[in-house]
Amino acid sequence: SNVIIRAFLDSREDINDKPSCSVVLAGTASADRGGQINQNPGYALAKYALQNIVKAYGKCYAQTLCRFNCVAFGFIDSGIHQKRNTSFSISDRIASIPMGRAGSVEEASTVIQFLLSDESQFINGQTLSVDGGDFI
Repeated sequence: SNVIIRAFLDSREDINDKPSCSVVLAGTASADRGGQINQNPGYALAKYALQNIVKAYGKCYAQTLCRFNCVAFGFIDSGIHQKRNTSFSISDRIASIPMGRAGSVEEASTVIQFLLSDESQFINGQTLSVDGGDFI
C-alpha cells in the first residue's frame, strides 16, 4: 500500500490546481483485536498497519487536500467465507454479531463511496468500522 500511495502522491505533484482527493484503504475490524494472528500473522499485521498508515499520511499530507481513510470491515456476505472457511461455522459467526446478520456488499461499498465523495471532506486519517457492532 505504501508504494502505491507514494506513486499516487508523486503523480499529483505535476497538477497545477491540485483538486482535493481521497484515498480509502480496505482493512478489517478484527485488526484491533489481533485478528487471527495465530493463523495468518502477515495478514493480521498488514491490516493493522493500514489503520496506522492512514493516520500518518492523513497528518502528513492534509495540506495537499488529500484525505486518507480506512474502512475496517467486519463479516461481510461477499461469498469469500463460504469459499475459504474451514475453521468456523458461518451461522455461529453471524449469530455472534450484535445486529444478528452479516453486512452486505452494498452496505460496505456505500461507506467507501461516502469516503471518496465531497461529503466527507473533513474526515481524514480515520478508520471507520463497518461491522454491525461486532467489535465494540
